[in-house]
Amino acid sequence: MVEPTAPDDTRIEVRPASIDQIHLIPWRCWGDDVEVLNKLFAAQETIGMAAWEGDRCVGVLHTFRIELPTTPDRLPDERLRYVMSAGFEGVAWCHACFHVGRTVDTYAAELATHDRARTIFDGTDQRYFSRGIGTALLQESIRWARTHDYEGIIGPGAPSGLFNFCVWAGALPYTTYARLGFEAVRPPQEGDPLPGWAQGDAPPEVLIEARAALRQGRPPHTLNSRVMVLRLPPYHQGG
Repeated sequence: MVEPTAPDDTRIEVRPASIDQIHLIPWRCWGDDVEVLNKLFAAQETIGMAAWEGDRCVGVLHTFRIELPTTPDRLPDERLRYVMSAGFEGVAWCHACFHVGRTVDTYAAELATHDRARTIFDGTDQRYFSRGIGTALLQESIRWARTHDYEGIIGPGAPSGLFNFCVWAGALPYTTYARLGFEAVRPPQEGDPLPGWAQGDAPPEVLIEARAALRQGRPPHTLNSRVMVLRLPPYHQGG
């Protein structure tokens, strides 16, 4: 298990978010729609994993319960369209996005400067990057799914070695998923085209990073993300 740490090397605690913590967690992707959040909590007990430095949330993973197969119009969030290609049947615990270094304070600062030029790092405290927090959120999500009778976990695995893309997309590299037992549904193949974001539909910091990788000889197809799946056996408490 990864032991996540804060910038001062103290331990970060990761646990499922509870409904009484709504006001302490920057649910940026849902805005301030408390009604939606309450409905999600009622339907699936938690709506994500949260990383805590004391009583301050410094990272979050948004998650959803989905019964597959389904249709795009029945997905609870548009960020989950990727699960349609997972080839999975059953009740799945699905990852929407990871956000590390985002706190209530940094989110407020981001909203206060919405009228200026933006970067992918707005709304985050970068001191929390690369400290094991994202991996710990993933590990806690796996534990939650195992102990709540989910049949599998599905997550979007970002291309490896593209840190800026991961920050922008709110994703972990597929290699992190693979280390924890996930398998890619269909790994990118030689000859696959560049993803749309790498052709210009992304912020400057992301494009600069991708173009530098291509100039250094990285095969274009490896810039595609992967659908990562972990199939779970039936859970037996104490087993």
